[in-house]
Amino acid sequence: MPPLMISMKRSIFFGAWVTVLSYCLMTLLWGPRGIAATAYARASTEAMSENLIYLEEMNAAYSQRWQALRADPASIALEGRSLGYLARNEVALRLSIKPSLAVPSGPGERIVYMPRESMADLDAKILALSLGFIACAAYGIVALLRREQRESGPRASMGKEA
Repeated sequence: MPPLMISMKRSIFFGAWVTVLSYCLMTLLWGPRGIAATAYARASTEAMSENLIYLEEMNAAYSQRWQALRADPASIALEGRSLGYLARNEVALRLSIKPSLAVPSGPGERIVYMPRESMADLDAKILALSLGFIACAAYGIVALLRREQRESGPRASMGKEA
């Protein structure tokens, strides 16, 4: 088999190897299930867990308040007064001091997980294929230069000695 044919085969195999390797690395780092996507999913999970704990605490507080409003007469009377209702034997006094209004707390923050990927699969394939072509061409050029250097090396040294 001619040496040029062997060099071309090696060049093509090297280019294919670089293509597969670069695609695997890009997918591992920036793919839909890669390191970057996993880190984002982990951060989202932690945020959701913290939000869940906060919502559970808020739910427990509201549940306790609801039970008190259903059974405790003092809580019922206090809530009624805050709404402006008075019992028959109570008298309302208006004070000039403005009470600070309690801002009702919101229902909590809704955290939605939207999976994201830094690099689309098609983009990774195109980039890997481009790198493979470049590696194939570079390998072929280097192999050609080495072959020419080997062939011209002994001739040049023979010419100097003679």
